Amino acid sequence: MAARLISVMLLSVGMAAMAQEPGDLLGIWTFTVKGHEPHPRCGQVVHEGVLQVERKITARAYRGKVRTEESFEKCQGNQTNSSSATIRVKDRVVTIEYDDDGWEKDRLLLDDNTMEGSRGNGITTYWARDMDGSADNSPTAEQLADLDAFLQQVEPELTSSLSQQYLANLEKNLTKTGLTDDEAAQVAEQTIARMSACMIEELRESVLAQEIPVGQVLEQQNVAIVFNPQAIDVQTNECVQDASWNAGVRIR
Repeated sequence: MAARLISVMLLSVGMAAMAQEPGDLLGIWTFTVKGHEPHPRCGQVVHEGVLQVERKITARAYRGKVRTEESFEKCQGNQTNSSSATIRVKDRVVTIEYDDDGWEKDRLLLDDNTMEGSRGNGITTYWARDMDGSADNSPTAEQLADLDAFLQQVEPELTSSLSQQYLANLEKNLTKTGLTDDEAAQVAEQTIARMSACMIEELRESVLAQEIPVGQVLEQQNVAIVFNPQAIDVQTNECVQDASWNAGVRIR
């Protein structure tokens, strides 16, 4: 009993240490940029943004997305930009390398839940981890409307792509269940449509849950990239398995 208690205590301590490992950047960071020269007519530049560190790709590197917004003190309107990025950390020095060629690399000094850096010419950046989730990164109503329009527009193309992948195999398997060729063709088409509708709904739910950035989908607007039907793992994809099970056949 004592040995088991010691093991449990060691495991708990180990997990706590992992959770508090310094340099873990996962999560949302907000930042401000200061030092820009005031605009002659519009006044001071207000430059701020959000960094969403989404996943760890190596022991010291992450992938994420940055969204920036620039506005002016005395003029209406703002300009937003976004870029995916690779974030690297070593000895509390954080480097953000942006996918967009027009963005210069940021080099920051990490101090627990804040980071600071300089872009030269008196321009500095200050970053803070969003501890309470107040930096809402959820899609706006306008973005959701654009997303729904894209998904409605793209459904026929996704269905066509899935048909090329699975229709012949489905029809063949369905005829083995005793259906006529016409019946098998009809059920196969219904099954493909079910797959397509499921994948579209799944993507929308992932966007609402902020698992997939809405900007990433709206920027691509490409079936081959957003859904990547050619690379679907039929053994684990829930939409494929649910649709085939509903039809009474298996897709391998």
